[in-house]
Amino acid sequence: MKHLLTLLISCLFLLYASAQGFKISSFHADIQLSREGKIEVTENIDVFFTEQKRGIYRDIPYKFKNAGKKYTTDISNITVSGHPFKVSKKNGMKSIRIGDPDIYLTGNQKYTIRYTVEGPFLSNPEFCEFYWNITGNDWQATIDKASFAVTLPDSLVIRYNNLRVFTGASGDNGKDATIRQEGRTIKGETTAPLYPGQGLTIAIQLPKDYVPANATLEVDTPPPPPKDFGDQWPMAALPLGLLAALLGFWKRMRGSDESNDIEPKPYPPLDLTPAETGAFYDHIVHDRDVISLLPYWAAQGHIKMEKDKAADEMYFTKINDLSTGRPPYEYTLFNDLFSFRTSVRLSDLKNEFYDTHQKVKSQIKQEIIDLQLYDDQYRYWFKSWRLWVLFLLLLPLIVVFFYFQFWLSAIIVIGMLLTIIVLGSIGSSTSEKGRRVKEDLRAFHRFLQNGDASQYPELIKNDPQYFEKVYPYAVAFNLDKSFTQRIKPYMTMAPMWYGYYGGYYGHGHHTMEDFSQDFSPKEISSAFTSMPASSGGGGGGFSGGSSGGGFGGGGGGSW
Repeated sequence: MKHLLTLLISCLFLLYASAQGFKISSFHADIQLSREGKIEVTENIDVFFTEQKRGIYRDIPYKFKNAGKKYTTDISNITVSGHPFKVSKKNGMKSIRIGDPDIYLTGNQKYTIRYTVEGPFLSNPEFCEFYWNITGNDWQATIDKASFAVTLPDSLVIRYNNLRVFTGASGDNGKDATIRQEGRTIKGETTAPLYPGQGLTIAIQLPKDYVPANATLEVDTPPPPPKDFGDQWPMAALPLGLLAALLGFWKRMRGSDESNDIEPKPYPPLDLTPAETGAFYDHIVHDRDVISLLPYWAAQGHIKMEKDKAADEMYFTKINDLSTGRPPYEYTLFNDLFSFRTSVRLSDLKNEFYDTHQKVKSQIKQEIIDLQLYDDQYRYWFKSWRLWVLFLLLLPLIVVFFYFQFWLSAIIVIGMLLTIIVLGSIGSSTSEKGRRVKEDLRAFHRFLQNGDASQYPELIKNDPQYFEKVYPYAVAFNLDKSFTQRIKPYMTMAPMWYGYYGGYYGHGHHTMEDFSQDFSPKEISSAFTSMPASSGGGGGGFSGGSSGGGFGGGGGGSW
């Protein structure tokens, strides 16, 4: 939808631009950075007039908003080479009108604009950022080619990950441009035309103290005086009533699926995998729910796991493919884990497997929904777009109440918005089927957590594979350590699917003590979820992240 809207706006701009009678063949910006917190900008703009025009105008913003705060930069020393010009201020911009009112031009024309800007840097607790809109997004013409060259005052080497370039309409993060460092200069150019309403923006992450602290921009904050407290209550009755109605409706729809009289059960529900069990039990798909599938498959004979004590390494080996008829998330995890291989080291998955891990979590969440364990009516109102429509409808009320100084009403509406966020994040109310399953899960969870341990010998005698069957669910419940310790006195040997790489102890099987000490679901989870560390600047990421953001920008047209 966003891309369709952008395309529509661009088409409207193109129709408007065709009436402007010009296009920009080339837009190049040379920018000199200084350690004093100012920059020198030279813009070379090659224009082709398709009809008679006096010249162009260039609008450069000096007032900005960022994170709700207002900033002002100082733009000075404006000059234009070879053409008469006039500078004025309008709508927070310096407007440079270039050309002679009595002379009309056609064909190719070149304009060189120079100016100085003080303080166009963003501060961050861990780094400084130069975030600059090279072309501006408000040109009334197509820019065939845009390029830039940012010269540093010293020989600082900037990592590639600390250089960003964006193209497109305001808010887009298009990548139709290049960026690179050559010596002291950061260079780049577009790889596709910029249409009216589109622009080219760069973000360069610099060391924290690269510019002085006094280059920080000041914030304008003029708060109005509030009304007297006694005047607040009549207007506050409306949002207070809405809040009470919302909570009452939620309570009626939610109901209760709690039951205190639960008899502990030693087995899980037969029709749920450990991943589904853990996710449905607390309505959150945890990392451990994904990891629980590994011992689950191992108990079914699909994989085995081995520990290399000498190298402190874990190995996963495929024995058989998964059978048909399983949920999609099992195939996603299994196939990506053993993609073009039958054995994999845990260390090989670090920083490489997080995308698969997140995809599997999303698929588990969808599977729980598809199992119809949640109440459809509750989901209709509180787990869909309808709740967020109410959220959006309430937002303007905050502005209205604050504007008319009814701050108590505004605070209540803010409380409603926070309530909506909380209600939207709370797990769904369960269906009749879900309540029955939930009761079985609570009974099973209670047994694993603090059930009668004297039942273990009889359970193991009647079902020698009891531990292998139940352990994956203990992992999903985050009870694997305590459950293993409780059952360990009644078991001597580790699960058949777990061993030591290369026959570490020199015997065919291993004890439960070995298993309890060496097998760690948390270690596996850490490898599955690890991501590459952000490079350069001490972390924290870019504050600039889209076309049209940062300082600079503006646009222009012909006259």
